[in-house]
Parts: sequence; C-alpha cells; structure tokens
Amino acid sequence: MKRKFVAVCITIAGLSVFATACGGKTDTTAQAEAEVQTEADDPAEEAKAETEDVAESTAAESESSVEESGETEAVSEGDVELDVENLSEEQNNMLAVMDSLNMCMKENDYSYDSSDPEFVWSALFYTIGNYPNVGNRDNSDLMEEDGETGIRKVYYKLVQEYATGLFEDYSELPDLPEEGIVQQDTDADYYDFQMGDRGISYGRIASWTEHADGTNTVVTELVDAEDDSVITAYRYVLVPNSYADGVTDPMFTYTVRSAEKIK
Repeated sequence: MKRKFVAVCITIAGLSVFATACGGKTDTTAQAEAEVQTEADDPAEEAKAETEDVAESTAAESESSVEESGETEAVSEGDVELDVENLSEEQNNMLAVMDSLNMCMKENDYSYDSSDPEFVWSALFYTIGNYPNVGNRDNSDLMEEDGETGIRKVYYKLVQEYATGLFEDYSELPDLPEEGIVQQDTDADYYDFQMGDRGISYGRIASWTEHADGTNTVVTELVDAEDDSVITAYRYVLVPNSYADGVTDPMFTYTVRSAEKIK
C-alpha cells in the first residue's frame, strides 16, 4: 500500500623550498676549467644539483596548489564549525536518524539508498524501534505496544514523518517487502514493528559543520558502550526538511541527503 505524505590544504604544505646557488670567480681560465671539471666529477655536487632541480620543480607545483587552495578556501569561507556539546534541540533530534542509519547500514552491510524499499523499511525499523519518541515529542498516542508479542503498532502518518527525516527525496512509503521485518497491521492505518534491543552501544555526533549554501556536514559515530571505541562512523549531508512546515511540532527540521561511510 502506498500513501502520500499530505502534511509534512592544501596546506600545501606550503613547501618552503629554496635553492642555494653556489659560484665563484677565478683568476685564470685554467683554474675555472679545473673547478668545472672537479664539480662534474664530484658525486656529492651532482646529487646536490639534482636536488636543486627537484626543489625548483616542487616549488612550481606548490605555487599552483596554493592557487587551487585559495579557490577552495573561498568556497568554504562561510563554513561554521559548531560546538557539538551545544547543539540546538532540532540538531540533536537528528541523532535519532543518523544513529539508526549507522546501525542499519553497519549490521546489514547496506549502503544508503532511498530507492531500495528493503533499505527504506529497514531504516524505519531501526529508527522507530530505537527512538519511539524524539526530543520532547511524545508519540505514545500514535503507537501501541504489546508487551507479550513484542509488537509496536505505529500509525502510518507517524511512519511517514520518520521517513521525511531519513530521506530528502521522500514522497511516499514504498510497498512492504513480502518477507520484511515490518508488516501491515490488520488495521490498514497501522504498521507492525517488532521491538528489539540495540545492544551495548550508543550514538554520538562527532562534528557538525554549517555551510553557506544551507547544507550541513555531520559526522556521527556508533560507539561501543563498554570501552568507548568507535564501531563505525558516517559522514552525512543534511538539508532543511521541506515537510517540517506542514507538521505541528515536527521531530525533524533537517533531512538526510547522503551518507558516506568513513570508518
């Protein structure tokens, strides 16, 4: 069943290269010829000459790279590195999405792909399973939990809202895979999610960079709670969530454009 969402540098290592020029005047032509012959026959002097040639070539390359670096810096001039300990509530809410995607992709060897129904439902399963409430939003009136069966019934509009935070290009929920981990409830307005345990791990935002074009680059880590080692990490590109304006008290004012594994 498909439902449309209706509301929602080079540091170039500025190689400082310099060449030392050596020379001297002689009193006689014979002496000059002897010095030239001596330098030509001296391996140390030959090596020095080769080094100076390489240095000059490297210096030229460095100047070119510095010019390119200048262009990069100009593009990144408006970047702002945020203090991850003092993010806004809207920014912290995105941890629910990114942490769940980290677990989903790590445990199932997925790549981020909003066109794959199996991945979409798996991502929703992890997010709703681990974050039934996000930030100050209490979603208990939109879901029911059965402790005996371990099933969490979730209202379809709430599932759609989660999807808008997970995928920038979300337009509608895809059909359920025949043998997927999420099932259609007997009440067609609900989906059944099996509740589970995430294990001994937690998610954390390692860095957040705001760009002048309105995009955000965020690194989020999945961490072993026993020794604080990083299990995996992804670099996300987040953009404003176009559906958020149509939702009262939205969970996600950002959405995911892409995810790249970096560990």
